[in-house]
Amino acid sequence: MRAGQKVRLKAASPLKQQLNLPPEALGAVLCSYGLLRATGVTRHRLDVRFGPGLVIWGVPDDQFETVEEDAA
Repeated sequence: MRAGQKVRLKAASPLKQQLNLPPEALGAVLCSYGLLRATGVTRHRLDVRFGPGLVIWGVPDDQFETVEEDAA
């Protein structure tokens, strides 16, 4: 995923239930990065803005699905 891309949390994401976001809530990727672990495995993370009052930081990228631009 890349900066500016529209995403939504997957329905099964525990974060979606924790934040109590509606199913249609869309966010914009602020930053996409990888964290290299000592084992050599890179964990990909995203910082995502869901509006002026909600930014989530460092969430694993597998918690999101991309949204096609014309579907938004």
